[in-house]
Amino acid sequence: MDNLVWEKTLIGTLLAEPRAFAEAEVLIPSDFSGANQVIWAEMMALFSRGGLEVRSLANALETSPDYARVLSDVGNLAAYLEDALRMRGTAVGEYVDRVLDGATRKAVRRNAALIAAEADNDQQSAAEILDY
Repeated sequence: MDNLVWEKTLIGTLLAEPRAFAEAEVLIPSDFSGANQVIWAEMMALFSRGGLEVRSLANALETSPDYARVLSDVGNLAAYLEDALRMRGTAVGEYVDRVLDGATRKAVRRNAALIAAEADNDQQSAAEILDY
């Protein structure tokens, strides 16, 4: 499965069983992709206030300044949340590990691209690039 599927599975699982959120508190919004970053941030806020449920999440997202970003990624929010709930499972720890793995791979790819760009810069010596 690709990382977006793991992210959505985790989101659905925790919406169905908010008490399991404690297992996922190591995750931060930047560990997610696209709209899932906004969705995760809202879920964290709702959980901290003891109000994590599907309707409260939908309401929070609909009033979020990032709502247009969410809609551009997921299309219909209600359909996305219903689909996430259908994908839910019970292996929260595994889903967290998969999301972290994807986030780590994304960071490695981003850093590799930055290193490659620096390596193409003829204005710096190889030693300076290695120090960077």
